[in-house]
Amino acid sequence: MSIVKSSKNKDQILLSGYRYRRANESQIIWRCCRNDCASRSFYSPWFNSEKTYYYQATAQSNRIYTTGTVTLGSTTTDNYSYGNKLTDMDVPNIIYNSIYNGKLPNDPNSIYLMLSSPDVMESSSPGASFCSQYCGYHTYFSVGSTIYIYGFIENPLNCMDGCAVYNYNVSPNSDVGIDAMLSPIAHELVEAKSDPYLDAWGDSNGEENADKCAYTYGTLYRLSNGAHYNMVVGGSAYLIQRNWDANLQQCAVSA
Repeated sequence: MSIVKSSKNKDQILLSGYRYRRANESQIIWRCCRNDCASRSFYSPWFNSEKTYYYQATAQSNRIYTTGTVTLGSTTTDNYSYGNKLTDMDVPNIIYNSIYNGKLPNDPNSIYLMLSSPDVMESSSPGASFCSQYCGYHTYFSVGSTIYIYGFIENPLNCMDGCAVYNYNVSPNSDVGIDAMLSPIAHELVEAKSDPYLDAWGDSNGEENADKCAYTYGTLYRLSNGAHYNMVVGGSAYLIQRNWDANLQQCAVSA
């Protein structure tokens, strides 16, 4: 990806042969501006802050930075195979069953995210459960020598005050629970990338990159229904937390 200039000297993103221009100068969204890019209409640079992180085997080794964009590989639905009261052992079992049965691709280089409906409750122990101690998490499991990275995010419709700062009663896309899941999804996604096995990036307080910016959004805007948002992607408004930029050493909506 690179920044190029248009014929009118405006900044444009050049990504995989497609040009993107700003859809709105006040937003961090770029619109594809070639006639043959209908399937690539929108691009958000939110994930770019993750590209400030790298792997380095030794102090003398080359740095291998995060590259590319996030793409959706596949989806499936699990119809309460473990009921609606889950433990942290049930989640990887559900994910692996979907892989084993061919409902999801078998790809240890992917990040598997399990998203629940609001009637599901997940707990990692009797004293730690969704909405009371956490709104999502990421970790990994092994099957033989293969390691799978995954995350769990629950719909907080029944406990909005536990997992949301804004948009308790109204939301940008008229679905309070789903809209409230989007920021935790982004949160766990970037942490699973920079700390996949829970032994990589973290600060001296034990916080991962998205933890350092949790529930902070930068500049906020309001829709006519009163919902807060901080970005527009594909014509829809969203409220997504900032991520820690390792170069700037501060929270940022994008790099």
